[in-house]
Amino acid sequence: MLVCVIGLALATWTALSQIDGAPARKLCVGTSITVFFALAAITPRESCAIAVRLAMSGWLVIAPWLLSFADSSLARWSHVLTGSLIALLSIGSLVTGAAEKHAAEAPWGIGSDALHIALRRMWS
Repeated sequence: MLVCVIGLALATWTALSQIDGAPARKLCVGTSITVFFALAAITPRESCAIAVRLAMSGWLVIAPWLLSFADSSLARWSHVLTGSLIALLSIGSLVTGAAEKHAAEAPWGIGSDALHIALRRMWS
């Protein structure tokens, strides 16, 4: 994830360096907030990591408008697409985790292991 954040920062910086009067200070603030979220998402607690990734994806989607660089289509679409992709992957892992937890808590006794394996294969 950190590599993706660095790539996004470089793409945004490149796109905004071609615009006269680009908000370099705002770009530094935006990159710092994004890196903070990316570092916070590296946690052994999966539920916390998913919540931070969802918060980061929301930040990435609204950052071009909050930081006034939505006029650059490359920077805007890079942020929106990256944020949307992170949100989709985070929601997918949230659904997968819920299915695995439900299968592990199944009261069916002997067949619960087979169901757990089948659900894991279905969601992966």
